[in-house]
Amino acid sequence: MSWDPPGRHEGIWLRELPLAGGVVLADANTAIWDVSRAGRWDRFIGHEISDVQLHYRPWAPDDGYWCTRVTITVAGSDIQFLGGQAEAQSLAPSADNIAVLFPPARLPQWERYDDGV
Repeated sequence: MSWDPPGRHEGIWLRELPLAGGVVLADANTAIWDVSRAGRWDRFIGHEISDVQLHYRPWAPDDGYWCTRVTITVAGSDIQFLGGQAEAQSLAPSADNIAVLFPPARLPQWERYDDGV
């Protein structure tokens, strides 16, 4: 899961490719976390992804769409990936960061546009 840099059509995307050399330069400073041992990911390890939903918004009149959020369903739970970052103890929109929301977290108001979740 990554994002396009700000520009004409930014958005979140999901692809299977190596991080180093595929998404970032091979010699870039990167950090990789093993989510299987800590955090909220551990309960989803070993379960199949049963659904992936891409959520799009119109970019501008007659100028296509951009993906602001991806919902992945694992073990009956919806995990939300959206353009967001922490700001002053709350979640704010971001074109440069991806926030991951695990249930029972609700989407922020600014992201509730297509399904009322």
